[in-house]
Amino acid sequence: MEYLRRLQLASLLVLAFVCGLSEAAQVALIIDDIGYKKTDHQVLALPTNVTLSVLPFTPLGQRIADKANQQGHEVMLHIPMQSLQGNRLGKGGLNNDMDEAELTGILEQALADIPYAKGLNNHMGSLLTQLPRPMHWTMATLQKHRLFFIDSSTTKYTVARDIAQQYQVPHIKRHVFLDNNLDPKSLESQFKHLLWLAKKRKSTVAIAHPHKETLRFLVANLDRLKQAGIELVPASEMFKTIPNNTGFQNVISIKKQ
Repeated sequence: MEYLRRLQLASLLVLAFVCGLSEAAQVALIIDDIGYKKTDHQVLALPTNVTLSVLPFTPLGQRIADKANQQGHEVMLHIPMQSLQGNRLGKGGLNNDMDEAELTGILEQALADIPYAKGLNNHMGSLLTQLPRPMHWTMATLQKHRLFFIDSSTTKYTVARDIAQQYQVPHIKRHVFLDNNLDPKSLESQFKHLLWLAKKRKSTVAIAHPHKETLRFLVANLDRLKQAGIELVPASEMFKTIPNNTGFQNVISIKKQ
């Protein structure tokens, strides 16, 4: 009887521990805009639970994605989309002049260029993510490949997540940009905002870029997440704690094969 009582107590303690972990605040940190600069290789020095989102058809993109995958980083595709400001897209960019065949063809080529991608987030896109037709074509492609979508949220008028829901593509938006301003005080302010938001929410997505100032700051400060009881996780972990975000189990089962 004593043995059974101790076994039951141990089981309850394990269950409490597991439940506590599941309730822990989580942050996904995505470094995107990767692929053009030689210094982009420095992202590989970050902890492996930092997600790296790589621009397709760039001089260094494939090489960094390959190394990142070998090290255990989760890799995403960072696809350029048309902006309201008319910024240059470069090769692999999507715009509203494309028909379905052209847009999906470019997406397929981009996914072949970054074959380790488990999901996609948009580079720019303040115009394109407002337009239903290209978003329907984009989400149909992601559904086909069982990929998730993270809306970089470059416009409040985005329809991308609503359409992702229609295609049962797992989706979430970006909550914090860490480094729109590279001044140390601004980086510190945005990081404190991330800590505050992570404690308030269960799942928080932050995006940063491979600037030397950003990487130096992250190396020095990422441990503050753990000290605050916040878990740093790959981007795909976000979808395990989002109610009614369909399609995630298909993403996991296929991508682990």
